Amino acid sequence: EALQEIPTTDVACALVWHQSWICAGFKREYNLYSDGAGLPREICALDGKTTPRIALVTDSELMLMIQEGVGFFFSLTTQQPASKSTVTWPWKVVALGATSAYVLGSNGTGQVDVFSVRDQRACQTLVSECSSCAICSCLDGGAIV
Repeated sequence: EALQEIPTTDVACALVWHQSWICAGFKREYNLYSDGAGLPREICALDGKTTPRIALVTDSELMLMIQEGVGFFFSLTTQQPASKSTVTWPWKVVALGATSAYVLGSNGTGQVDVFSVRDQRACQTLVSECSSCAICSCLDGGAIV
């Protein structure tokens, strides 16, 4: 099946395609696109200093980094920010990932902080002697760092 091209004004730095929605993070904004219509809907503006990062958290929610260490939940169902608190890491997040119950952020030098999706509280800090630069969600609800 051929899909239509979705024109953008800039190159996407981050992208998540889930069901019929495409969320793209650009240098200055996050946009939401329907894969059928392709028309952009701005989710929020960015300052141009923050690298966009997106993680699919649940079947209907995304985590979007809006500052170097701050992320917020966005509902694909309502197409509005979710009624949850923001998550704040103590440092710049260079890798972002999620499971159905947790959001994970890595500082890239071996520390990963884990927050609960349910109450947005810090649950655990994982420390490794190795650097971590990617977090991958697994189909079974787990994650690989």
